[in-house]
Amino acid sequence: MFLRDNELARGGRRGDRARVLQLAREQREARGRRKEQETAAKQLQAFVRGRLAARRLRTHSRSEFDQKLGDIAKLKVILQLPHMPLPYDALFELLRLMLSFYTGSGEDADRLLQLSSLFADTLVASSDGIKGNEGMQRDWQLRRLVDLCLQCSSASSSTVEVSVGFKTVRVLMDALPEIQQYMVSGRLVVFDPRKELYIEMPKASVTQIVRQQLVLTRGQVPMSANVKETPYCNALVTFVVHLLTTTSGILEAFVMEEQFGFGDIASASSLSTSLSVTWQKVKSIGKATWARNLFEKAGLRRRRESDQEVNAVEDAAQLQNTSRQARQIAANGVDDKRKSRSSTVQRTATKKLYESSEPFVLDNIKALSCLCGTFLFRWGNDGGKRQSYAMRLLNTLAFYHVEIVETEEDETQNVSLVRMLWCVLQDIRNFEDFAKNVDLIHARSSDPYMCMLVLFCMLYEHLLVVMDDEEMYEQEYPLPLCQIERIVVSLKHALHEAYWNYANLAPSSESVAFGMFVVEMATRLMRVLYNRCSRQPFCNVSSWIIAELDSNQLIEEVLLGTPRANKLIQSMPYLVPFSDRVKLFQRLVKADKEIHQNESCSVYRIRIHRGAILEDGLRKLNSIRTNLKKRINVVFVNSAGREEVGIDAGGLFKEFWLDLSTLAFDLQYGLFLTTHDQLLYPNPNSASSHFSRESDHLTMFQFVGRILGKALYEGIVVQPKFAHFFLSKLLHSFNQLNELPSLDPEIYKNLMFLKSYEGDVEDLGLTHTVVQEVFGEQKEVEIIPGGGNVPVTNRNKTRYIHLVANYYLNTQIREQCTAFRMGLSDLIDPRWLQMFNEPELQVLISGKSGKIDIDDLKANSRYAGGYYALDKRVAWLWQALASFTPSEQAAFLRFTTSCQRAPSLGFASLTPQFCVQKIPIRSDDELLPSSSTCFNTLKLPTYSSYKVLRAKLLMSISSGAGFEMT
Repeated sequence: MFLRDNELARGGRRGDRARVLQLAREQREARGRRKEQETAAKQLQAFVRGRLAARRLRTHSRSEFDQKLGDIAKLKVILQLPHMPLPYDALFELLRLMLSFYTGSGEDADRLLQLSSLFADTLVASSDGIKGNEGMQRDWQLRRLVDLCLQCSSASSSTVEVSVGFKTVRVLMDALPEIQQYMVSGRLVVFDPRKELYIEMPKASVTQIVRQQLVLTRGQVPMSANVKETPYCNALVTFVVHLLTTTSGILEAFVMEEQFGFGDIASASSLSTSLSVTWQKVKSIGKATWARNLFEKAGLRRRRESDQEVNAVEDAAQLQNTSRQARQIAANGVDDKRKSRSSTVQRTATKKLYESSEPFVLDNIKALSCLCGTFLFRWGNDGGKRQSYAMRLLNTLAFYHVEIVETEEDETQNVSLVRMLWCVLQDIRNFEDFAKNVDLIHARSSDPYMCMLVLFCMLYEHLLVVMDDEEMYEQEYPLPLCQIERIVVSLKHALHEAYWNYANLAPSSESVAFGMFVVEMATRLMRVLYNRCSRQPFCNVSSWIIAELDSNQLIEEVLLGTPRANKLIQSMPYLVPFSDRVKLFQRLVKADKEIHQNESCSVYRIRIHRGAILEDGLRKLNSIRTNLKKRINVVFVNSAGREEVGIDAGGLFKEFWLDLSTLAFDLQYGLFLTTHDQLLYPNPNSASSHFSRESDHLTMFQFVGRILGKALYEGIVVQPKFAHFFLSKLLHSFNQLNELPSLDPEIYKNLMFLKSYEGDVEDLGLTHTVVQEVFGEQKEVEIIPGGGNVPVTNRNKTRYIHLVANYYLNTQIREQCTAFRMGLSDLIDPRWLQMFNEPELQVLISGKSGKIDIDDLKANSRYAGGYYALDKRVAWLWQALASFTPSEQAAFLRFTTSCQRAPSLGFASLTPQFCVQKIPIRSDDELLPSSSTCFNTLKLPTYSSYKVLRAKLLMSISSGAGFEMT
């Protein structure tokens, strides 16, 4: 019956058997492939036959359609009725034919417009509406006609075609209420935006319902407490968001304001009214405890024990649209001691959780976030009138307070909308996990959570600009400090990921435009919070740092100029520890020095008289202002007019620059004043001090800016210490109200009193002026044009407070700070300083103040001439240093290194390394200790006792000279 395989019959070897089995397997696979090919061929042939048949059918339908249109045209000519109405059966037959072949081509568009004209003529002539052919098929055909008319109108460049398309849609709207419902139901096709199209839409009845709802209700629609009360809510939000995301650069401001009503979206009265109405209705629809639960879960409100068991069922039912974690908290939030008593309550809560289908207020917050977030994204950074709308919207939302129902007795609490948004962000998702895994760059404006995040960042950042320290730190408004730290810790990871992985993307790319906007807004919020924290800490330094970040790799990439490293260090320098940023700064300076101080570059030699250091320095250095980055050798001239002995290997230059910086910032020259804590800032009246010409004082500010710049460039730690607001001015271009205490705490205190004053401010008799004292005479300065005639009232007092702060912190010292920055930037790239905050910049300039860290100096010292670490005289040296006062220790550093303060990174960064050199002597009176500041070397004789060594060392450092002193 079966054929016997000859090979197997002979009982071949194992290898022959395997070969036969492999051959059988290959033959089986080949048969399988042939079968698949045959099946694919049949499917392909069926597809081609179907497409060919469809093409033949479309061709036949077009031919039949054209023939019918030709017959209708002949009939119109015979009857001499150019707008003759037709039977609806005939029209729907033509519509059926057209829908079977329509592809959107030019010829098909002409056929569509002809059919549209026939429908329009018939509907205009008929007062009874459309009759016959009723049912779902008719409704579907008419909706398709509306879609195709709008598509054709948007794609056409012909005004006639646009007019015909809109005319058809208008008459369909007037004739059929169901078409009106369809137009505002949010199911319309998205058509290409063009200026003519959007200008035409508000004039047509097709959008009257949409426009009426948009203009009359504005913010009320997306924030309505009950979606059922506004049947067109989704359509209106979709309509507005579509306009916001597709018409940038197309619509003029007057079109937005007058025809679409967008000018009123940012209206404080309408938006505040809508928000108030929303939250007043919360309790009536059974959501009274939802907002309270948000605050409890976020740690912003303590839950009372009496509420826990009573509200368990209600809490769970009202969290139906929140995260699983939130629902579990609501269902299982009862104390362990009460679990046995509340198990039935929890089961009932879980059951109601899934049975409830009542609209949830969270959906309205999402709608608000999508609307406002998209509006601010599209036009927040635009110029002109549209940007003013965005600013009005920010002002309204940032200062809006939500009325939260606290108890059944109608007790309420006014909560900032910023705080509410933060609670919702945490309630929907685990924010920490979200921040670690989110891809911000590819965020979409259609994502409500991303819109909510960007809206929160913008509102909080806007609010922080005008908040004072008492509100933020003592009242913890709008968020507790622990929550602010959570924001910092979470956002730093998300932003680091965005900058590190996507910095090479083009910001103009439409696919990442919204994502870039989210990153920018979150970065701005983090920068404002960091500036606050640097002035008055609210969290540890470690909260800002990413420990996993490889600082060495980042430094190397910055030096190589990679976009991602540069973008990260410019936008978020605080992610890197201060010590590593100082190393980066030093590496950047070193790289610049290799260009300007290499062996082929010239060295400038200047002669400085000991008694005229400032005058000689100003004259000599201004003559080489463009070459200050080059190496400068200093030769001192004594009072006898002779050059002092010594070769400048760096020490003499450091000594000269330290003396020059001390003199340049001396108060006697009138360039600087001091605050109450003796910190320097520019004198607003410097133009009237010791200068023959008014512009000379600005030249001097440029000069002292170069002095500071050269000190930073050469790594010289100088003596002057500056006020916080002045350092802020060097880093940024504008100071806010919160910097005022560092200038004058009394003025700040008075302004805060005015801010919280509950009476009638106008009774205080204030006007928009400030009194400035100039050389003992008081002068009244207007802070706005005509300010002397503008009284301060309850309505404008906030503006007055910020105008006063702006005058003291920015306006009165603008010219001086600009000149100082110009001189500083001659040597230091301003971007290098942007890596530091104000206290860090002061450390970079003046080093570490206070007592010397003896252990640090000991650990980073070397010995020469026979001394070693365990030598008794070396031990006496460290003992003597430890016994010195801070001023004596500073004098010791000046004596040995030319600088009075320790380096920013400690003595490990001192170059050359500190050295103690042995000088043998036969008697204690033979020599005093001397130094070589060029090499940071102390030459210590071999004194006989600790007492003698300490006394001789004090004698040397107090003399003020250290070069080979005998």
